[in-house]
Amino acid sequence: MSRVVLSKGEGKESLLCSRFEAEALPFSDPSSFPELLFEFKRRHPKADHYPYAYRVGESEKSSDDGEPSGSAGKPLLTLLQEEGAQRCLILVARYFGGTKLGVGRLRRCFLSAGKEAYGNCRLGQEKEFLVLKLSLSYSRFEELKRLCRKKGFLLQEEEFSFSVKAKLAIDATIPFREEDLFLKEEEILSRSQQIQVVEVRNDPVQ
Repeated sequence: MSRVVLSKGEGKESLLCSRFEAEALPFSDPSSFPELLFEFKRRHPKADHYPYAYRVGESEKSSDDGEPSGSAGKPLLTLLQEEGAQRCLILVARYFGGTKLGVGRLRRCFLSAGKEAYGNCRLGQEKEFLVLKLSLSYSRFEELKRLCRKKGFLLQEEEFSFSVKAKLAIDATIPFREEDLFLKEEEILSRSQQIQVVEVRNDPVQ
């Protein structure tokens, strides 16, 4: 399953007075890119170049923004591809320090800043769940809560009134039998298969 970026991360690199300041952002709609780039430039008005890369669904794009070909956008896009990252945009502001770095050192600097930014994001993973919409008495709900803690099932969208309404989400990769939930048929309002995003640990990118 793909990894999905849930929060912004930032990263920096510097070499020979040149500075590279990166942001990795949640990104779900390519049509929003011009506005995001505009806001990034406002935060870095004195930078000389603004390379970027993004992946969302089938759409992938990168740009060196005037840096030597292949030195900026492509390494950032390769990073996203290798990490299996989806719905992510990486932007880098490059401040020229007066000394030309060459393609090799530029590539390493852009990649280093991008990796740090991506590594500082919160990440989620798309997983398939069996989702049961339930209506339970309070005592039955307490029994279900204990079972969920034991089995690692998720309770979502809880509503409390004369009874308790909630969604029970069960990871489709976990083997289980529905009868082991000890639910009565009248307590189950609906069943469905859903793709949900679950937060996962973001290990540092090597």
